[in-house]
Amino acid sequence: MRGYSRAYAQGNDELMLQNLARLANHQPAHWMQMGAVTASMNFERGLTSSTSRAERSFSLGSALGLTLKADERPTFNFVPLTGKEFADRMMAPISPRVFFTLFEEGWPVDLLMRLLIERIDLGDSYRSHGTLTNQPGNFSTAYLEFLQVCEAARLLQQERQLVLDISSEFSPLAEGHAVAAAPSAEDLMKAREKGLVWQKSGTGWVLGEMRERAVFRLQHGMLSAAGRNNVFSKPGLGTAAARLLIGDFFNMLESGLRLKAPDSQERSGGDGTQARLVLRSLGGVMAAAAREQEDFERILREHGGEFLERTPECQREPVLRLVWQDVPRAELLKASVRLTHAGREYMVTDRKMTDRQMCEAGSRNRDVFRLLMGLYHLVSADMEKLKFPQTLLIQ
Repeated sequence: MRGYSRAYAQGNDELMLQNLARLANHQPAHWMQMGAVTASMNFERGLTSSTSRAERSFSLGSALGLTLKADERPTFNFVPLTGKEFADRMMAPISPRVFFTLFEEGWPVDLLMRLLIERIDLGDSYRSHGTLTNQPGNFSTAYLEFLQVCEAARLLQQERQLVLDISSEFSPLAEGHAVAAAPSAEDLMKAREKGLVWQKSGTGWVLGEMRERAVFRLQHGMLSAAGRNNVFSKPGLGTAAARLLIGDFFNMLESGLRLKAPDSQERSGGDGTQARLVLRSLGGVMAAAAREQEDFERILREHGGEFLERTPECQREPVLRLVWQDVPRAELLKASVRLTHAGREYMVTDRKMTDRQMCEAGSRNRDVFRLLMGLYHLVSADMEKLKFPQTLLIQ
């Protein structure tokens, strides 16, 4: 059983790394899910004999032997993940509850933001900053400011000043549309099958859905002057432009900074500001994680001085590093999985810890790889609801 477990884990790890390598080379990913594992026994038997003769000593000898052999032959069933249902799951935005769960488990908030957030829409209240995009491929002030906000959030989390609240709220399918008659049992069941609910509104009934509402706030409602100055004193956050941006970020948190999906419909009112953190889809997360190293290397070649001057030290590494050809092997831990694709070696490992590494936990790349595996299992775990054309058998 332990051998099966190792084979299953190794197969999943290699599939994930293979797809990340393909995405890094701007190639499409191809996903498979391991299904049932069956085993069959193979038995072999044989009879052997031998004779020997020693003429000088006039002796004759013979031997007779019986051999029995049994071995187990496992069969692994791999299911290609294709079709509309799986594509819809890959394209659907990450749920705010997933972000909330990871945040509550203690994952670094800057890592979650750089991995799961597509952009920060600042709205009319902070129009001077525009939209902060998490797109290193398009090197711009907006991306540098996104990294500065990530660093400020990290510092607040370390000081336990950052909290994330989550709740559910009813959102009608059509504003102002209600029916007088109460829904029947059949209406309730049909609505439930589609993920909808009926809710009483005034004298009528309204059909809608329950949406999760996740809002970042400050622990005590506001940050003291000493707390603000502590953040401003950090490298990369002390310039006039950075202080203005981070000051506005603190103001957003005091009012409530909301997580949302790109297609969420916002209603007027509420307790959040117009600023929003927009979540990526799982497909977007995978592609961004795979390509960020190449983007960072290009930024350092073409804009190294500006990037290092304006970027906080703890945000100068890609969110996931898979290519280590320029790093001596003696400085790396043993890779948990490795492969070669398009002439380059990709592996999941981390640098050995040194006193100079103040920002990394020593397992960042392995942790991000583990997180990507967990997110992938969210969309591929329910095999019964996904329809697949074929199954591959590998013995």
